[in-house]
Amino acid sequence: MMNFNEMFPDELDEVIGSPGKYGFGATAILPVGSVEQHGPHMILGCDGYITLATARMTAEKLGAVCFPQLPFSWIGGLRPFPGTIDMRAFITGEYMEKAALEIYRQGFERLAILNSHGGGLEMVFSVARSVYKKTRKITLAMYPSWIWRNWRELREFYATETSTLAGALQYLGRDDLSAKIARTSAEAFDEVGEFEYTREHRAPGLRDDLMERMTVGHDYNHECQHAQPEEKVDIEKGLKTLDFMAEKIAWGIVAAGQNCPT
Repeated sequence: MMNFNEMFPDELDEVIGSPGKYGFGATAILPVGSVEQHGPHMILGCDGYITLATARMTAEKLGAVCFPQLPFSWIGGLRPFPGTIDMRAFITGEYMEKAALEIYRQGFERLAILNSHGGGLEMVFSVARSVYKKTRKITLAMYPSWIWRNWRELREFYATETSTLAGALQYLGRDDLSAKIARTSAEAFDEVGEFEYTREHRAPGLRDDLMERMTVGHDYNHECQHAQPEEKVDIEKGLKTLDFMAEKIAWGIVAAGQNCPT
């Protein structure tokens, strides 16, 4: 695995000229983040750190190149909360698409865009479809957090977002932040207890199945609703969740073919 912004030109030439570990040419991983409120116990760049750790783990498994994270994206209903950096969806999409096209211009043959921010799902998927149409190269959009719903093995040890973030920070060498997350999460848990999302916390009229699973900012009437604090953060479980997601994403990138372009 190599980080693109830490490569020398000759190293890039070598990667582009190689058939790669699986014989389909150079593979790029592009992580997309967000900056938004996740509760008093979480850092604002939560989604981005989780995505970046997953992207680097995936790149390690594939011998791929991990690109710098795109830090800002469309937030939506969380705009009223402090610390949110919100980009219009079309601006984010255009920027992301241009970045993807520039990656292909370098000579890469396959690209996976990873996004752990729920608010930008459809936007990222639409960018991948557009890039594929323009390049006819395998372009995938992947949302790591969806994997646990489809793989029985992961459900046995799936970590909450708080533990997953703590694991991601440790993997990325930020033990200081990981330890602080564990401390602030325990403090928030002591204050509010186990915060359970129920219908009473929802705005009236939002009844469809999607909103049951993924709410938007104007639904929240408590700062711990976005990401629940834990009494004891489990960093090892977070790391195991990240590795499992990276393994399945890597498998998907390898398996993608002409019948599965995006």
